[in-house]
Amino acid sequence: MSAADSQASGFYTGNYTHLIDSKGRISFPSEWRKIMPGEQERYLITILWPERCVGVYPSGEWERIRDRMRRERELGDSPGLRERHRRILEHTHMVTMDQNGRLPIKSDIREGVGLLGKVLLIGNLDHVEIWTQQGRGEYQGSKDLSVDDLFLDLSCAEESVLPRVRGEGETEK
Repeated sequence: MSAADSQASGFYTGNYTHLIDSKGRISFPSEWRKIMPGEQERYLITILWPERCVGVYPSGEWERIRDRMRRERELGDSPGLRERHRRILEHTHMVTMDQNGRLPIKSDIREGVGLLGKVLLIGNLDHVEIWTQQGRGEYQGSKDLSVDDLFLDLSCAEESVLPRVRGEGETEK
């Protein structure tokens, strides 16, 4: 995808392999920096996900998650809900990308995922995920989904974004 295509689409796609430097910073791909809406988007939210990867959200996208968490509390606060939010937020950090496009990853998150050396950055529409290459391979291998299965799920969605693939003998209705 060209930089112009990325800017027009407004979401993160593709994958990149980068190195984490000795200070725990990773270069954010220039194509992805170009689709950030504005100067305020230099603030990013990093979060340790249960899949043992790092989620990286522009501040505007993170606000949607934060607002959903607030609504959950308003609908019914409980010790279980507070603990769930605690576990999510204790490894969530607001970070600032530097002038060279490097994103600092806090030590608790790096250690939680095992981020050292080469890492894989994967665009996932509204956010980016950072994986160790081994961690991504293990997670992907634990899911028994073929490429056909992945696209079939999309084509069967109520409001499909892809044309439905018909099987042999199946006709259009």
